[in-house]
Amino acid sequence: MYVRISKDRKGQELGIQRQERACRELCDRLGWTVLRIYAENDVSASTTSRKPRPVYTEMMKDARSGVIDAIVVYSIDRLTRRITELTSFLEEQKEYGFAFATTEGEDTSSASGRMILTIKGAVAQQETERMAERVNSALLRRREKGKPHAGGPRVFGFEADSGFQQVVPEEVKLIRLGYEMLMDRKTPGDVARAWNEKGSRSSASGTMWTPHKVKHV
Repeated sequence: MYVRISKDRKGQELGIQRQERACRELCDRLGWTVLRIYAENDVSASTTSRKPRPVYTEMMKDARSGVIDAIVVYSIDRLTRRITELTSFLEEQKEYGFAFATTEGEDTSSASGRMILTIKGAVAQQETERMAERVNSALLRRREKGKPHAGGPRVFGFEADSGFQQVVPEEVKLIRLGYEMLMDRKTPGDVARAWNEKGSRSSASGTMWTPHKVKHV
């Protein structure tokens, strides 16, 4: 069974659990034994993501080597949102002979079934790309109006939910100190140590400062 969810900000894996229940019910109806659950939580499978999917890669390796003889997913867009990846998956299924099933009832045993599945894959990819276009357009409009990006953790130096209109005086002093240090040829590592020594912590995670976090500020 392969289960995946793109975003899980709270880390509760609720989407993963719902997919698993539905897939187990399908396996029971098919009389298939679940050997392993390949789960990827908070992992995107869209064309806009550059992050690898190590669990998916491992599953395909197991399918090619015969460790598993069938793959079950909740829906085709949980497997992938890339039409090229779906095409490769179907070719490997045909070559290595493993079975494939979804809770939505797709059939890959016939040419027409594979065609319908490919169409669904193309639709899933289009939905992802259209969503990315809308997000990029919204960010562009905010930038043209001189507004910062919305959402995300509190930005260091500004009060939360203030629309970047209210500053935190203590943090402003640290930012100015850091700026002066960098202009004096000090490094982001020097700034991180100075901020940590003053008891400051990052606003995003509440952890100690690192050169990377300083660069972000």
